[in-house]
Amino acid sequence: MRPFDRRERLAGETSGWLVDVQNATLTRKHAPVSAVSGGSSSSSSRGGGGGGKVRGGVQMTYPCAALFDETASTQQLYDRQVRSIVDSAMKGINGTIFA
Repeated sequence: MRPFDRRERLAGETSGWLVDVQNATLTRKHAPVSAVSGGSSSSSSRGGGGGGKVRGGVQMTYPCAALFDETASTQQLYDRQVRSIVDSAMKGINGTIFA
């Protein structure tokens, strides 16, 4: 999850996601407008990425291998998720980091 930029903070925007770092789960806070109005059953949220499926108004929770909220530092992210990929790549093993 990324922090909101200045424009988003000034506009009073809030995240549509509940981030549970301890349990590595991401839960949609509320139904997307399209689901409430009878449109598509999936939507994306600013700051939340894709997914966010809401079926019949029920919240959906997505399990993750690891999850970082907007308070995580670049160093924490690197140490927990990236360092081993870089180390392996330096030994000739293919690795991909997608952010």
